[in-house]
Amino acid sequence: MIDENENHSIQSLEKLRDESFKNHSLDLGQIKSIILILKNLIEENTQKKLIFANRLRDELFRRSIKLKELDSYINFLINLETKSSSSPNRKKNPHILARKEELKFDYFNLLSEIVSSFQSELESLKSYFIIKLEAEIEVNYELLILFEEGSFYESFLKRVKNIYNDIKSYSLDNFHDQIQKNNHINKSYIVILIYSEKRVEQSIANERNEKIKIICESFNQFLIIRLKKFNSITKQDLLTDNHLEKMLEEINFNSSITLKNAELTYYEEMLMKKFFKDNNCYLLEYKILKGGNSGSTVIEVRPKSILAPTIMRRYVIKMGKPNSKIQTEKNNFKAYIENYPNPGYDSVQHEENVQVEGLRYTYASSDTISNSYSFSEILRDTSNKYHSQSKQIIEKVFSGTPFDNWKKTKELQKKELTEFYSSFLDFDRFAVEVAQITGQTLSEVKKSKIFIELKNTLNKKIEFNTKVCHGDLHTDNFFNDDNNTIYLIDFGLTGVHHAIIDHISLECSIKFKHIPRYINIEELKKLENALLSIDSFTLGYNSEFKNQALSDYFEIILTIRNNSVSYIHQLNYKEYFISLFLMTCRQVMYKDMNQGFAYESALILMEKIVTDY
Repeated sequence: MIDENENHSIQSLEKLRDESFKNHSLDLGQIKSIILILKNLIEENTQKKLIFANRLRDELFRRSIKLKELDSYINFLINLETKSSSSPNRKKNPHILARKEELKFDYFNLLSEIVSSFQSELESLKSYFIIKLEAEIEVNYELLILFEEGSFYESFLKRVKNIYNDIKSYSLDNFHDQIQKNNHINKSYIVILIYSEKRVEQSIANERNEKIKIICESFNQFLIIRLKKFNSITKQDLLTDNHLEKMLEEINFNSSITLKNAELTYYEEMLMKKFFKDNNCYLLEYKILKGGNSGSTVIEVRPKSILAPTIMRRYVIKMGKPNSKIQTEKNNFKAYIENYPNPGYDSVQHEENVQVEGLRYTYASSDTISNSYSFSEILRDTSNKYHSQSKQIIEKVFSGTPFDNWKKTKELQKKELTEFYSSFLDFDRFAVEVAQITGQTLSEVKKSKIFIELKNTLNKKIEFNTKVCHGDLHTDNFFNDDNNTIYLIDFGLTGVHHAIIDHISLECSIKFKHIPRYINIEELKKLENALLSIDSFTLGYNSEFKNQALSDYFEIILTIRNNSVSYIHQLNYKEYFISLFLMTCRQVMYKDMNQGFAYESALILMEKIVTDY
């Protein structure tokens, strides 16, 4: 027990903090006592308090704990530090940029000062975006320069520092690391993002784009700001949107040093042309649909024929380094798509060269399709014309081709779950990620209840239905086009699985990829607990959440679950929760998912399984 009446210092609080985090079962009462003592420290300066408070919050975050009183106190310290700090260390014009004694809750004030101060610098800079990254609470905006290594940022940064030499600047890698450490909480920025014009390999571009994406999606609001002019700007001179994917596409396009699309390597372009060597086409119009961490690239292609230049049939090409996965996907497509009457899925063609191999799928539902959108893009972009139809799209996915044919393969089995789920799980990788989330050692994780229950659950033998499933139905793997046609991609895991695996995979993708990460962990746990009810398999089940986005995603999950009911053996919902527990543990393994939320969800599901079943 901590004596709050003792004479304390930052040094003594550090010892108390370290002792508190040694135990697996954290005493929140003790942590709150530390915060109270910190608030009452008179002799310590504000900066030392702020450093200690931020480190305490980081430790809590690793355990998926968020304390409102700590966030509020940190925000108080930030504002106090801002007001009490000396005037900015400027070399020219003391009125340039944000005046630190004033909180700029209206980002336009800071933006107009930036533009007027750096007009010539911005006009000479080519490969950049101005973006706004906003915290969940109102705090003053700061100017931040983010740059990609290899970009022409140095001369620009030097000129800016001649005017304002304490500006914040980070490489994309460094700021991405800051985001992972949660050092961005309660901070808002006007960002000048400078990217490289140099052509890079697709894997490097994917990595850069993923980092930009994680940075932007880690804030409460992301906005791209385009300027109609640079001098004496007004709010009417700003064009703003939140189309992150379009910004990333523009970065890729502008990164080209030739007229070729910079998103493809030389060998990928050669392979794509090889696919269409017999089509008498003079132009290939294409766009990247997906670039995965595995190195595979999925491209939508519409060739313009010499004989009929206005007709563009749609094809999808998946390319990657030569390996057995491409061959497996080819075999899966032939077995589970071509061997069934699936309108719109015509054929698959295989080609390869010395560095790349790939598959060409023919999607022939229409010859004149203008646009197609991944379900991920539809969910993320609130201005997308199909965004309001998200639930209807899910219903169409599970009722249409090829799921209507796969439904006929349903068969009752009684087997150990490990036969169907072991390929989805890597225990060593799971242990490493849990250790990072919780602060435990690997040895402690492997003795923990969740690790033991995960193994025990895999060894359970239950009755359940199997059928042909896609096997990897996440939001990037199906598309809706302007003809309202749904089509799937990526058949690498397609085959006979637990009949509800596609519903489970899609639910996990929604929860751990799309639900905004700024939402309080307690609200996220409230969502997971609400979904423990069997009413969650019925449309119309209601649960109130503070955040509208959370309510919207809750309804989408209900739609997914309602579509799973016909596959659950004897409506024993235990089957669904067991599968969900296993696949939620799988999400903990992936850093592009909300791992903290996935871990907390897995704990909740584990208790549900142990207690009820």
